[in-house]
Amino acid sequence: MTNDRTIKREIPKNLEQVFTVTKYELLKYLRSKRLIGTILIIALILSLIYILPPALGNPYTGEREDALQVSLKPEFLAFYTEFQSYANFSGGNLVEGTLIITVNGGELPSSEWFLLEEFSLILFEENLTLSSVVATYEFTTDTTSFGLNFLSFAEILIIICVTFFGADALVSEFQNRTAYLLFPNPIKKEVMFVGKFLASFIASVAMISIYYFVTIILSFVTLGEVAKHYPISFGFAMLFLLAALALAYFISSLLKGSTGAIVLTFFLLLMILPIIEGVGAASGVKMGPLLTFAGHSMIYSLSLDDYPADTVTEMPGGGFTFHQFYPELGLSAIILAIYAIVFAAISIFLFKRKELTM
Repeated sequence: MTNDRTIKREIPKNLEQVFTVTKYELLKYLRSKRLIGTILIIALILSLIYILPPALGNPYTGEREDALQVSLKPEFLAFYTEFQSYANFSGGNLVEGTLIITVNGGELPSSEWFLLEEFSLILFEENLTLSSVVATYEFTTDTTSFGLNFLSFAEILIIICVTFFGADALVSEFQNRTAYLLFPNPIKKEVMFVGKFLASFIASVAMISIYYFVTIILSFVTLGEVAKHYPISFGFAMLFLLAALALAYFISSLLKGSTGAIVLTFFLLLMILPIIEGVGAASGVKMGPLLTFAGHSMIYSLSLDDYPADTVTEMPGGGFTFHQFYPELGLSAIILAIYAIVFAAISIFLFKRKELTM
């Protein structure tokens, strides 16, 4: 006696197909060793940024002795009538309460001198112009400055991730002819696009998260504290990543070769757009709508409590003025979101219309 059984298989729903595409894209990144390569780049850059300053004589913490050149009090300090002499004192990253002044080898009581921090000066009650005056103090790098040293490369890391995981995501299916196997399956092209984009985003987020996490750990171990605006910076990093990925997918849907898509994406984000920024700064034009300019928010947002203002610098001799512009955080968030939405939508449209050719 035989039993005839009819096995019915349903086509996976769109969401299930998205997760399947994402899974196999991530596995492809692992097989191609792009994830491992990116991790090695992160390890190398983090090591260099952290080790080089102390190796070159600029430790993050320690004690300094500065010989001071004392002069008679000038007219602009006439308001401080109780003091007779003064000395310039840079005292970068001074730890409060650690400054000791010695005169001819003996410590000068703190009641006989005054630190005027806003002008980087030390005022003395006595005339010490003929004395040997030394300032001894402990110093520590500001947590924000420490973080900014690392975040300057985080922007480049995002460009590397976008190039590795997004630049050839679409065009490679046509160039390698794998689309002949994928497209006949009952899966929509937009579903495939979303799965690929999600895989690119997940892989990039993992790399960027590692970089931020290690930076925070290094700050805590070295300085004992961490800049408080890392979450805001990370949020802008995610926005910049989404916008840059959308642009990379747009290029990938437009070109016919993987090499061209990779090269154009990398140089567009790393060189071409920054050059346009530089030309704008030299011309006095703020390139606020530019993708990379808005992306700088991930760096400067770490200094939210003391956010830098746009400046104008007149070069000696005249004839040239340099403008230093900084992105407006709220506007930058909107611009990055617009880039992500517009280029992702255009990319889906182009990908759906793109046909296989012999």
